Amino acid sequence: MAKTPEWRFDQEAWDMIMAAATDRRVMRKGDRHRKESNEKRQRSRDANLARRQREAVSTATAERHAAARARWLKGRDLATNNQGRLLRLMEPGGWYGARDLYEAAGMLKDQAAIALVHMREKGWLTRTRNPAHDGAQRTPGEIMARQAAGVGEEPVWLYGLLEGGIAAKEKSRQGGG
Repeated sequence: MAKTPEWRFDQEAWDMIMAAATDRRVMRKGDRHRKESNEKRQRSRDANLARRQREAVSTATAERHAAARARWLKGRDLATNNQGRLLRLMEPGGWYGARDLYEAAGMLKDQAAIALVHMREKGWLTRTRNPAHDGAQRTPGEIMARQAAGVGEEPVWLYGLLEGGIAAKEKSRQGGG
């Protein structure tokens, strides 16, 4: 029978050797950090920095969104927005041309056009062809000549309030915005 070499250890001895080899002892003054621990610390620092940056960005973004929403909500108030300005000019049963409305409201043409479209989408206004318009297509030169002669152009479309517009106007008067 072969003799067991003396260098062989029992399981308990091997466990102690392996534990000593993989021991993560506490660093003491003068000890050098291993490469793995330096990399781990750097990854941790990078992750913390990225987290702090994300939090700062999300806070700034949230503040910007809150300010934008406040501005948007302010614009929704019928007392101050373009739709409310046009609504206050109109009376139930009256018919108005777009130019008459935006000139009376002191608005730009494109602002009034957008407001009129939105008011029609909400069911506040109706639009109908003007029976006084002769249907002729004129060049800008012809239109200017007619205006110089004192003959005004009739609008093609007329706008009138519907029940929804009357209700919105009443709500605006009562301060419900």
